[in-house]
Amino acid sequence: MSGKMQVAMKAVLIYNQFAGRSGLREFRNQCGNSLQTIGIEAAHLDLNHLRLSELVRGLPLDQYHALLIAGGDGTIYEAVNGYLANPSEKKPPIGVIPVGTGNSFARDLGLESGNWQQAIRVIAEGKSKMVDLGRFEENGSSRHFANILGMGFVADVTKRAAGLKWMGNFAYTAATIQRMMSNRPVAATLRLDGQTLERECTFITVSNTRYTSNFLIAPQARFDDGKLDLLILKHMRRRDLLRNFPKVLNGSHLELPEVEVFRISEAEIITHPEVDLAPDGECTGSTPLKVSCVHRAVPFFYNAMAEF
Repeated sequence: MSGKMQVAMKAVLIYNQFAGRSGLREFRNQCGNSLQTIGIEAAHLDLNHLRLSELVRGLPLDQYHALLIAGGDGTIYEAVNGYLANPSEKKPPIGVIPVGTGNSFARDLGLESGNWQQAIRVIAEGKSKMVDLGRFEENGSSRHFANILGMGFVADVTKRAAGLKWMGNFAYTAATIQRMMSNRPVAATLRLDGQTLERECTFITVSNTRYTSNFLIAPQARFDDGKLDLLILKHMRRRDLLRNFPKVLNGSHLELPEVEVFRISEAEIITHPEVDLAPDGECTGSTPLKVSCVHRAVPFFYNAMAEF
């Protein structure tokens, strides 16, 4: 469904009232009026007591031109898992309205964090592209992520940041600095497309996109190339972590000898001890796990004028 829409678009818009934005009622009214003005007829849904993935899974998606999601990275995580489980034969592109605490995935779509007016204009343009997803399997279940899968250190930061949401995007920075004060290495065995590695790690991330929060963690990642970027930060002393931390803001951490990056199709990761997982800023699951790239999994509206 590419090209500019010539007729009114019929959409369903789901709000995550638990995402970062306050003033939900005012936002709903403003957003609804803007959609109507540019010819998008949107049914508005709240989560109430449903998980967002359950709500999306049960929608008649073949009746809509667009599935609009207002929230952040965790909201998109739930949306894509529900989207893939939805039995509709024809499914529309997903439009992201980035009003969550973390809006990293939206950046790779060419969207500005918190700028819902821009997001609506992009959706109205009707240009979409097929985007890869990561798939991970652990403890007998499988799920998908759109942005990043973090392990251990990163999952710990995610938990700490959840209590600092009032700080906005800086919550992840503050939580990272806190976590550095108790840095402990983890022994990991990684099988990457058939290659086996043994490492003592500070953390491991698997990225589909470039950013997580304000951190340019995987500057070479592309969400439509059929690959995931797996980054290993080998064990570093606390003072070295603190000294080099600013480099992750601009991607220059890749120059450090303690950093390794592998572009993978699939991997198996075992750690000692087991560590928690954080897909797209949500804490769920633990190692060991298998992870793979699902090429061209889901269509998303994107800003065709942005530079990637």
